[in-house]
Amino acid sequence: MSLTIAALAGISCALFLHWFSWYTRLNYLSWAVNLGAIGAVGITLTGGLFIWPYPADIADVVLQALVLLWVFALLVGFLQARSLPALWWQGVLSVFYEAGLALLLMAGANASRPLQIFGEKLGRIRIQNIEYSSFFNAAIMIFVSALAVFAAIRPLIRLYKSRK
Repeated sequence: MSLTIAALAGISCALFLHWFSWYTRLNYLSWAVNLGAIGAVGITLTGGLFIWPYPADIADVVLQALVLLWVFALLVGFLQARSLPALWWQGVLSVFYEAGLALLLMAGANASRPLQIFGEKLGRIRIQNIEYSSFFNAAIMIFVSALAVFAAIRPLIRLYKSRK
């Protein structure tokens, strides 16, 4: 039951965030690009805080996550730029706009005490033999996964429809 609630919460939050970011891209592309530049710099510098004293335990994980995010942003951003009337770098920065909004949403949810209490009441969740300590961790994993899928699928659908 708690996995179902986590999936519904993660997917619905990802749908709303993805809809909002695409609404901004379609109607106010310059705002999405400028805020995406702030998001790219902010995410990279925040990750750099965990990487800089390099022999740290978490440095390798954060470095891999940053490289994965940049590769994803380059690939999906180029795809999004083709589906929008935009240059390739504007597409990349618009991906970072969505990633920055997602990071702010996750940070706000993590700081919310009522959500933490609700997550503690649901207990542990097991997904594919991996036990998550709370409902909240599973919801974040589903949220990030759904957001990545939506970010890749929407421009493909727009490109397919434009070729008809």
